[in-house]
Amino acid sequence: MDKNTFNYEHLSSLPGEKLLNWLSVKGHGSISEFISAFNSIANEYSIIDKTQESYFSYEKILQNYCSLLHLEYTETEWSVSNATLNVLPGVKNRTILTGSRNYTLLSNLVKITSADDTFVNYFIDSSKLLDKTGDEFKQQLRRNSLETTFLPTTLLFAEYSDNELESISSDLGVHLNSVSPLDYVKALPSIDEYISKFGSSNIPSFVTPERFEEFSKINHEGFMSINDSFNASTGLTSEDGYLYRFDPGGFNYQYFVYLNNQNYFINNEKIGIWKQISRLEKEYIFFVKNDFLSGTLIVPSLFKFPQIYLKTLGFCLGVPPVQIWPQRDVGKNPKMNYFLNIPEVVATTLIEEKLKCKLIFIEDNNQIQEYF
Repeated sequence: MDKNTFNYEHLSSLPGEKLLNWLSVKGHGSISEFISAFNSIANEYSIIDKTQESYFSYEKILQNYCSLLHLEYTETEWSVSNATLNVLPGVKNRTILTGSRNYTLLSNLVKITSADDTFVNYFIDSSKLLDKTGDEFKQQLRRNSLETTFLPTTLLFAEYSDNELESISSDLGVHLNSVSPLDYVKALPSIDEYISKFGSSNIPSFVTPERFEEFSKINHEGFMSINDSFNASTGLTSEDGYLYRFDPGGFNYQYFVYLNNQNYFINNEKIGIWKQISRLEKEYIFFVKNDFLSGTLIVPSLFKFPQIYLKTLGFCLGVPPVQIWPQRDVGKNPKMNYFLNIPEVVATTLIEEKLKCKLIFIEDNNQIQEYF
């Protein structure tokens, strides 16, 4: 973390900042346009070949930007969020700048930083590129995964009064968010309410749906893959609360949840996956109280949050989750996402009330291995 003495010109030259600037200027567009812009920047830094590595996916980049509250996306298009100051919960005088970020905004930030020493702004660099220049910068670009290299820098404000925060918002020309993470999560629909909003429909007679089975099997990567979790032999009989899919012929799978004797088609399998997670007898979601400021929510990486729920966690710190394999044998535990600075009431409201899942309270990370 660097203070405001950092070189803003260097900041704007980072790959993640260039991509965020392009997103901010364009405002919205298709996923194919996003991919073209991403590839163009990667090619500029001579790291385009890394898109061919097996672990890479463009959706991981989109997920990171969504997690950091910079954009929202669907399978076909994306849109950038408005520039906003969000006050972090559980810590005093700490605010992050999210959403759209262009050169004009950075220029305004330079002006108010130079003119006012009563508050401090910091840069939190998840890409590990912020303090690198010259050959060291190029070497780090080659060494990092693209998911890490293209992370935008988090801008954090500290040591201000309430009146100063309003002044910062005004001087930057950005919105000051008065909604806390707890306010936001309380207003969210439960998973069943969310599913019911998609509307019900009949299944075509010419298809045989496949029913989602379970996450209980663990392979060398952690949990078995999503695709391996569907079983065609069980799709002949509909069962309440289960996620189903079918191939409409030459297109992507279509997903629906059978709920209250109706088929609710969903536009994203993540929603159905979380419905299945709520059915599990075994618990896989953990919370460590008073860890890293407010607390740490620990969720298997395979359990990807739908965007509407992911925002809750983005409001709490402004950095992406840390991915770690728990102690013991790598490959016998799933890789976990560690969401930092999550207040207990936010975690319990999100996981237990809205997603209807079980939350296990542990003392430290090492206890996770006892549950696998």
